[in-house]
Amino acid sequence: VAKDVSSIQLETAQSVGSGPEDCVVSLVSGGRLNGKLTGLSETVLTLDTWYGGELKISRKFVRSIEPGIKPERVIYEGPQDGPDGWMTGNRNTGQALKLMAGKNKNNAEVGGDKQRALAVLGLVRGVGRVKVGAAANQGAWRYANNAFICASSGPILGRKDLDLPERCALHFDLQWTGYFNLGVNIFADQINNEYSGNSYSLRIDQNNVYLYRIQNGSTSNLGNTPSQLSGKKKCKITMFVNKEAKQIAVAVNGRLIRKWDDSRPFAGKGKGLLFTSRNNSAMRLGDIRITEWNGSLPESDSAKLGNGKEDFVIFSNKDSISGKAKRIDGDKLIFTTNFGDVPLPVSNMRTLIFNNQAKSPTPKDEEVQILMAKGGRLNAELLAWGDKTVKVKSPVFGEAVLNQAVFEKLDFNLNQPRKEDDGGLFGP
Repeated sequence: VAKDVSSIQLETAQSVGSGPEDCVVSLVSGGRLNGKLTGLSETVLTLDTWYGGELKISRKFVRSIEPGIKPERVIYEGPQDGPDGWMTGNRNTGQALKLMAGKNKNNAEVGGDKQRALAVLGLVRGVGRVKVGAAANQGAWRYANNAFICASSGPILGRKDLDLPERCALHFDLQWTGYFNLGVNIFADQINNEYSGNSYSLRIDQNNVYLYRIQNGSTSNLGNTPSQLSGKKKCKITMFVNKEAKQIAVAVNGRLIRKWDDSRPFAGKGKGLLFTSRNNSAMRLGDIRITEWNGSLPESDSAKLGNGKEDFVIFSNKDSISGKAKRIDGDKLIFTTNFGDVPLPVSNMRTLIFNNQAKSPTPKDEEVQILMAKGGRLNAELLAWGDKTVKVKSPVFGEAVLNQAVFEKLDFNLNQPRKEDDGGLFGP
């Protein structure tokens, strides 16, 4: 692979395979594998998967496991396949929401070089590089490079056709220049602007995250917390919502920063989602993912995860215990404590954190990062690419043949620096 290739977005499979999956395995490298937990010894964790059969994972590469956690049902994932279904307008100018042109329509019968040129001129919403500053001349969000971009105050981006479940998680990647300010309304019955109708409104900038309750157009502040984004140019945001419990939580870069409990009836009365650019800073919004949420929140920076010297079990009722995880016998984890071996029901465990001292390894030159369906992630060497299968080699489990349908994206040249300048915000 050429040294200037960063990533390849693969066409989404029409039907992703399925099979029993009741465990999420987090790796020391930051990777993640989903499957059915079928065994654990002092050296190996065995995971049965629909996409790779039985994987025997070296335990020294495992950071934690979450038994009983099924991979989330995906409600929406995009906009890699195009902006279809999304509407954009401008709350400041009164520009009404209008459906964005589809990706296929924009790209029809246009060659790569011509497409790139037209995109720079702003004549089409192509997937080629967009000239820095081009977004500032638009009164709405634009679709380019598999993401949404804007650089003015007032553009709104939304849709009302999402089948939001009772417990849902909204994930998205955000990049910016300058001092950004983004609004996110969820469970909205109106998406004409962020203040109308009924919803919960998250507003985030470099310094703070605010949560507002919007009811019949009336706004009330539920509180704020530091966003911890000062000096950064990008982040991953996750918003968790539990309608029945009237709870909303926010994680930044995988760490829980705040959980709110609303004492009044749940404010949201719709299935809408709305993003609002609240100032003139350039922003890029991508990798939007809405899933059914299992109710488990990530840990906060202040959370205590054991004594740092032993394995650590967190139970469903939030009790915990430290010791040594020896093996799984049937439905019991044999766990050694100061009192001897204790059989712990796996069904009662929320998380098992291994006291592995191994640090995240530096990727080898031949390794790629594989982004997989349902949030999977793995670094591996590609050995052979067939019509429906891919042979890979990973230090985690050795060689394996994976179903091609699980692949969503490949990141290459992992040891090469990624561009962080303004051009990288609007270009590949």
